[in-house]
Order: sequence, then C-alpha cells, then structure tokens
Amino acid sequence: MKVVTVSVLLGKVVDDGIIETIITLPEPNESSGAFVVFRAEGQERYFAAGLGGWDNAYTLMEGHHLTPTRLASSGNINNLQANRQYNFKIALDGQRVQIFVDDVKVIDYQRLPSTNREKSKRESKKRKQKKSKRTSI
Repeated sequence: MKVVTVSVLLGKVVDDGIIETIITLPEPNESSGAFVVFRAEGQERYFAAGLGGWDNAYTLMEGHHLTPTRLASSGNINNLQANRQYNFKIALDGQRVQIFVDDVKVIDYQRLPSTNREKSKRESKKRKQKKSKRTSI
C-alpha cells in the first residue's frame, strides 16, 4: 500500500514569504511528480514547484486554464530516491522565487509577474510622492 501525504493551504494568501513541506515520491520518474501550487487564481492562473515529472528532478511551472508551461528546471531525475523524505521550501519575494530541497537552492527564478500587493505598494508610494510635492510648493 502506498501512502500519500498532502499539505493544503486553504484560504491562505502567500504573496511573499516561505512555504515549507515534506515531499516523498513513491517512484520518481519523468511522468509523475509532486508539486506545491502557489499564487493561484483558481484555474485561470497558478504557479507550481515540485519534484519529479517533466524530465527533471526540480521544476517551476506556470499554468493557465490547466495548461502548464515550464519556467525553470534543474537536476537529474535519476538522482531522486524513492520513498525518501525531501524537505521542500519555496521562498517568495516579489518577482523572485527560490526553490530549496534539503536546504540546497535548486532553482532561482526572478521573473514572476508582480503581485497585486506589489502593485498596491507602488501606487501608494506614487500617491504619497504626489501629496508631498503638493505640500512642499
């Protein structure tokens, strides 16, 4: 019997921060893997990072309407061991995402789209600048 453990963050928004979990793959290969989905907007748009699948050990992908596109990948899938626990961490900071496996950085991608929170911060900063210009005249 194979046991699959799933961690789910429901109702939690992680624009910036760290997502950590433990992933165990029963049989790592090119056609199956385990992924953590983040910054999801339903099926419209989502990002996922994981182990196995897609011909590599580590993969970062973007999805639109359940159609995935690989953004970055690394490592040889043959190096993943079956039934071994991997400490998996996703570090999000604005447009940058870093993927760590057992505290080793395996992907560093810096071109994620801006989040709504980042856009709000930029707009707020512009409003403050305009306001300070008006008061200093």
